[in-house]
Amino acid sequence: MSYTTITVSRPGAKMRSGTTADEANASFAEVQAIVAANGGEMSLVGYDHARAANVAIVTYPDADAAATAAIQIDAAQLLDVESRGMFSTMEELWPTFTAALG
Repeated sequence: MSYTTITVSRPGAKMRSGTTADEANASFAEVQAIVAANGGEMSLVGYDHARAANVAIVTYPDADAAATAAIQIDAAQLLDVESRGMFSTMEELWPTFTAALG
């Protein structure tokens, strides 16, 4: 069963150490390569102006793949993560929510 995550982050130490656009692009490409190597597919990547942070929604084949990618990204110091967790669309969650209410 697939596992979708939502991550709120800022550039990590490695990404911040870049001084040129090419270096920043290389760091972002490294994040993308780790996600892809773990079977992840980025659904949305954007910037939350209210929080001054990046937001990514990524779907992995399973929770283990998501955890592996997170550990690898963290170990490479590519992102400083503010929050990361499972993401559900309302379409997926609503039936469970209403069933729980009786």
